[in-house]
Amino acid sequence: ALTVTARGTVGYDRQNGRAGRGFRLPKTDTSSLNVASFCLAVSPQYVADRFYNQGKGYDSDWRLAESVRTRAPLWRADQYMTSAFSDAGHPSARSITVQQRALGTDEPGNNDWVILIYDAKNDGSDSISGYMGVLADFDIVAGDRLHDFAYTDSALSTAFMRNALTKSRWCGVKLLTHDAAAKLECIDNERYVYSDSGLSEDMKYRIMSGQLGVRGSDQFSNWSVAVSTGPLNLAQGGSQRVAFAFVAAADSETYLDACRRSQEWYDANVGVAEEQSLKPRTRGLKLEAYPNPATNSINIRFSTSLSSPSSLRIYDAQGRLAIATAVRHSPCAIRTSSLPAGVYYLRLKSGDQTLSRRLTIVR
Repeated sequence: ALTVTARGTVGYDRQNGRAGRGFRLPKTDTSSLNVASFCLAVSPQYVADRFYNQGKGYDSDWRLAESVRTRAPLWRADQYMTSAFSDAGHPSARSITVQQRALGTDEPGNNDWVILIYDAKNDGSDSISGYMGVLADFDIVAGDRLHDFAYTDSALSTAFMRNALTKSRWCGVKLLTHDAAAKLECIDNERYVYSDSGLSEDMKYRIMSGQLGVRGSDQFSNWSVAVSTGPLNLAQGGSQRVAFAFVAAADSETYLDACRRSQEWYDANVGVAEEQSLKPRTRGLKLEAYPNPATNSINIRFSTSLSSPSSLRIYDAQGRLAIATAVRHSPCAIRTSSLPAGVYYLRLKSGDQTLSRRLTIVR
């Protein structure tokens, strides 16, 4: 069970105390999440979130724009909820509105993750570039926050935690979109949150941009984790999508497998739908890969309305970046002999346009 809110927080709504069910595995148990928030970090002077602040309280940058509503299922999800929040509470608001979608599935074996999709829209007067992600303070065992360990797995783009005294619950956040590099950090709350320094805006910016934190804990303590991606560009009037899975499992092997399955589900459902929704915006942008299936190399044929170089990236089925290159001329060839057999996703980006294709490599 996972509570989502229309004020940027996940797990609990801090507007009026502690409303919500947190994040529970099994859903009838106590929550393993103290507080979590969606975060947009543009600079040390502009970080929008509802996480800990330097005054040992909570920032209230995100304000309700559209209440949480249950919708008819979409993208093969069995449960679909929407809401929206804006940065109206930030002292230097940039007219950012974030549409939030929460997806739950009831397929066999898929009861250990919930997918959250965030579409940030810039209605301000200036283009911005920054990092978007989730700050999450898990307390794996309620009432025993001082005995947690924190970890990251760069191959699966996830940061997660467990309790030192019990090994029956692992909880974390996984990045599902890969337009930019993943930033994975473990934060010692005893050092950065509950000390005299508090969690400043500069600290949050450095956390979200991958400059502050550790890859894994060396001792049990009270930890938080951060999963973000960027830098991402938000043009004036433009939007950018990021998606995450909140994952919980009874052991580390099951947790990591759930991360893989959540990525596969997202790519097969939401990712495909996203490609289709991009068609009206990709007029003049074409992409073809052949042969497909491929062995040692593929030929890429593309067209774009822009004269500047386009970026071409290949991701594996887990969303890991396998190949990245800049391309200017069509057709062009790319060597794939170093890639294991499997399903991959080819993504061409030209300006603010993006087009993807599914690619299979055989050996």
